[in-house]
Amino acid sequence: MLTYVEELINPITVSWDEELVKETFWEEDATIILAISIFDGSQNSLAWHYDKKKGLFSVRSAYRVCRDDLLRRTIRGEAQGSSKHQPDPIWDKIWDLNCPSKIKHFI
Repeated sequence: MLTYVEELINPITVSWDEELVKETFWEEDATIILAISIFDGSQNSLAWHYDKKKGLFSVRSAYRVCRDDLLRRTIRGEAQGSSKHQPDPIWDKIWDLNCPSKIKHFI
């Protein structure tokens, strides 16, 4: 799973890794991505990933990307605050509830 846009960039040529982009995204999306200019030295951005079960972007998939990123940064000592801060497992239980998504947002 990709986390940062920079993972899609060849560090030697400072251009898109075309093969990786084409393997990762649908053809129409890859074409759009490859048309975007790269500016050396730009800030990293999270690369949102779709939900593995449905193949679609969702609030849940965005939450998981953020949670996984926080966990990785915490392990590496990059996150602010205590290294004791771990994602709360209650969130997985909330997302797995058998109810409409709009209800989960109120829980």
